[in-house]
Amino acid sequence: MMSNYCIACNQPAETKVEAVNWGFASVSVSTYSYYRCPNCGSLFRADNDIDYDLIYNDEYGNYEETLKKTVYGNKFSKKIRNLRNAYAYMNKHRVVGGVINRLKPAFIPLPARFMKKISEGAKLLDVGCRYGIVDYMLKDVGANVSGIEPYLDKDIEYDNGLVIKKLFIDEVDDKYDIILYDNVFEHLETPVNDLRAAAERLRHDGSIVLVFPGYGTMTKLYGEYSYIIQPPQHVCLYTEKGVNEVAKASGLKVVDISRTSILQWYLKSYWIQHRLGLTTGHYTIRELEKRIPHDELSIIKERIKSSTEGDLFTVELKVI
Repeated sequence: MMSNYCIACNQPAETKVEAVNWGFASVSVSTYSYYRCPNCGSLFRADNDIDYDLIYNDEYGNYEETLKKTVYGNKFSKKIRNLRNAYAYMNKHRVVGGVINRLKPAFIPLPARFMKKISEGAKLLDVGCRYGIVDYMLKDVGANVSGIEPYLDKDIEYDNGLVIKKLFIDEVDDKYDIILYDNVFEHLETPVNDLRAAAERLRHDGSIVLVFPGYGTMTKLYGEYSYIIQPPQHVCLYTEKGVNEVAKASGLKVVDISRTSILQWYLKSYWIQHRLGLTTGHYTIRELEKRIPHDELSIIKERIKSSTEGDLFTVELKVI
């Protein structure tokens, strides 16, 4: 089923982009149609007849190696990691954990103000968390965290007490201080319904946090070759106006938006544009840079420095 009505603001659009499926999903279609909304500027997928079982299967995200290291790694490496994460996430073990964190910094999943709340006992729900790898590390150091992932085969219960349930947000029967959509919001076909359901599951003064690739300088520059369009899994790349439209329709208000540019995304977009190969692997920045001419690489880095419209959005929402 095709639709030219914007998923963010429900206004009709006419400007179409044919985005290339560069091998991310196990589907046979080579291109997908996206529209650019004339009202809010968001870029949204026209085709909604998608078989998600072909996308969100066991191969999605290549999690196997990460699971081995994080969940099933040896006891010594887990102890070192937990000392570091206890410092980075929970403000504990400041001496030893601080030293380890300086040598190999921890991945910080949320802005500092939310990490502080988590360290103080805030209850966190991670929506669409797949196997909950970051949640597992949070739980290991005492965070009050759980997750949901509707495309699992069944619920997951880890050895440290973390539970990832096979549920959609409207099936959850608990309330939380923080509900996180980390690289999930751009996948939603019914964002207003999802956010309304999430809002009903917030505790008093709770927050919904959206972290997602949105419409910014990079997609303006690379167009249909933008790495973050990722057809067909990404339904919409929202602009700030688009996010505000969805929030308002959901009974929520945007209280904070921050944006940043990601060098790897620019480099992968360049790869797609110049047919340098698939970008589905976990390439390092150095590996990506090797195949890009030095002068072109310098231009890319200058564009990132001068960009005022970063492509990675972090948005905090609260109930009106």
